[in-house]
Order: sequence, then C-alpha cells, then structure tokens
Amino acid sequence: VINSLNLAQSGWVVPSGTLGVWGSSGTTATCDVNGFFFHVGFSVALYTTCVSIYYLLVIQFEFRPSTIRRYVEPWMHVVAVLYPVVAASVGVFSGMMNPMKSLSGWCYFAYYPLYCETQEGIECTRGMGYETLEMYTTALSILVCFVVVITCLGLVVRTVCSRERRTSSVSTLQADRRYYRTREASFQALLYIGCFLLTFLPLAFISFAAIQRPYMVENRNYYFPIAITVKVTYPLQGLWNLFTYMRPRVKSLARRHSDWSWSQVVSESLHFRLVRRQRQSAGNDSFQDEGATVTLEDESSIDNTNTCEEDDFAPELSLSSSETEDRSVS
Repeated sequence: VINSLNLAQSGWVVPSGTLGVWGSSGTTATCDVNGFFFHVGFSVALYTTCVSIYYLLVIQFEFRPSTIRRYVEPWMHVVAVLYPVVAASVGVFSGMMNPMKSLSGWCYFAYYPLYCETQEGIECTRGMGYETLEMYTTALSILVCFVVVITCLGLVVRTVCSRERRTSSVSTLQADRRYYRTREASFQALLYIGCFLLTFLPLAFISFAAIQRPYMVENRNYYFPIAITVKVTYPLQGLWNLFTYMRPRVKSLARRHSDWSWSQVVSESLHFRLVRRQRQSAGNDSFQDEGATVTLEDESSIDNTNTCEEDDFAPELSLSSSETEDRSVS
C-alpha cells in the first residue's frame, strides 16, 4: 500500500524543471524518498519467492507448519525486508536515486540531469556508477527470484503428478482427500507465481534494457508499451496477491451459499480473514489447535458425504495434512 501510494504521486516528486516530466515540482529529497520506496517494493518479489519455497517444503518435503514457523520463516522475513531496505539506503546515500528515462515520472537508479551521460555539454552531478548497483540489487535479484520460483513450481508439479499416479492406482477416500489438498495448494502456489510474473517480468525486461542497451530506452517507440505495462502492473502488485489470497475462501462461500451475491461473498470473506488475523495474533498456539479441530471436523463431513470438496482452509489443509494423519494413527 505504501509503495503504491508512493508511485501514485508520479511526476510530483521529480525535481522541478526535469526535462520531459509533466508536473514535476519536487526536489532531490522527494526523489530520494520515491526511489527508496520504489526499491523497497521489491520485497514483494522476495516474499513471493519465499512463498514458493514454503509450498515446496510443505507439498514435496511435508514439513510441519510449526517447523517452518520456528526455523525457516524468521530468515525469510530477514531476507525479504532487510535486503531491499539496505540496498535502497545505499542508493539514497550515494545520490543514485534520480528521475528515470525508462519510466518517466518515477525516481530510481539513474544519472542526473537526464541524458547527461549521452549529450555533450551536460555534466552529470548525481548517479555516477549506478549501473553496477542496479545490476546486482535489481536485475540479477529479480532473475534469481525467477529461477527459484520456476524451480519450486516445477518440483511441486512433479510431486502432484506423482501423487496423482499413485492415487489412481490405489483409490481410497483418504488418498483422494490428500491428493485434492495437494492439488489445491499447488494451484494456489501457481497463482502466486503468476502474480509475480505479471508484476516483475516487464520491470525486469526494462531494467536489463536500461543497463545493457541504453539506446533502446531512449527510443520511445521501442520501450513505451513496456513502460505503460510496468506503470499499470507494478503499483497493483498487492492487489493481485490479495485476489489470490482470498480465492479459496470466496470459492468455498460461493459454493455453500449459492443464493448470496458476489458482494456478500467477498464481504464475508474479508470479515473472516480479519477475525482470523485477530485471533491468530492473540495466540498462535490456541489458533493452531482450533484450526486443526476445524480441519478434522471438515474431514468428518467429507466422510459423510463421500466427496472430496475444497473447504475454507484449502491451503491450510494441505499444510496440516501430515499432522492430521499423525493424530488419526495415534
């Protein structure tokens, strides 16, 4: 939300009088702030990568949620938050956050004044040597995230296909339930990855173009469509993730209450998530126990109806399947 509000200011934060930027009325300080939060927004890419790793650990390696929460999740938060904040701070204190040529109206790693590196008679006063920092903190970082996300997705899909073959050979209600949970969690992970690609793939392309082929960026006919795509998709990155996060609950409520309107379904889903968040913050252990109870109750209802439908906790069901089976055995 903060990053989206930051990007919505567009030309207002660009230093006054900047060539080719309509409405520029800011200073170098406002440009530094805009560039800082622009780079901090890359934490979304890192968190999406962490989500893909999370699903891989749960679906393929069957890690318990408590194990991930205790040993893995803290390091995920450290990397996803600390890395972009440190890189953005280095850019600000080095005077590298300046108006961009590729994305007019936003500030990021660039020379200042505009076109000073290519036009004679214009001396660069800020941003010298920004290419190296941008290459390692932006372009290569996004590339690494792409590789990790796609690798995790491939391993998850392979696991789901393997379990599907085993389930088809020996079909039992318990095996069908487990496969359905795995398939739903895999589809949820696929949606998160799709949001990631929609948000950062155009941005990665234009970042590589600005560094490796600067003359391409100066050709507006070449990069303008990509720049418009970035201007639309990047500020809305949180919205895509919100839709994906709400999907299982909305789908479940729409199936159970066919007489409800979509506005009622969405409103009830948001209310459920807010209440759940409050209860979880009040006590993780108590909430986890209650969540397991709900899972067991839902499974008993599935036994009674002899169906394998998705319930309200589709991702959580897949994460707690091993715990449920342990309890049933004991």
